[in-house]
Amino acid sequence: MTAHPDMAEADRQAFLRMVQEGITAGDHAMRRYPQPNYVLIKFAEEAGEVVKAAVHCAEGRDTVDHVRAEMVDAVAMLYRLFVEGDGVIGLLPASWVDPERVKARG
Repeated sequence: MTAHPDMAEADRQAFLRMVQEGITAGDHAMRRYPQPNYVLIKFAEEAGEVVKAAVHCAEGRDTVDHVRAEMVDAVAMLYRLFVEGDGVIGLLPASWVDPERVKARG
């Protein structure tokens, strides 16, 4: 299925709004539940919640709004994993190897 170009832009903007909501939620979670924390496991749990909600939505037992809410939660934990890593298992933040940050360090 090919989307109309205007619709594709609207979808991109809606996605970016959803990602921004997740970043905001991730920032809140970092302040409320500081490291060490099981961030990797929490991301996996949230990803599973997205799958569960989406399957239930496809079966008529859940809503698209709930699927989106679970996506926001998954983005929050993915953002937290990117920024903080996981202090419990010693996983370094992926943000440390961001190409722009590496270039800036020289």
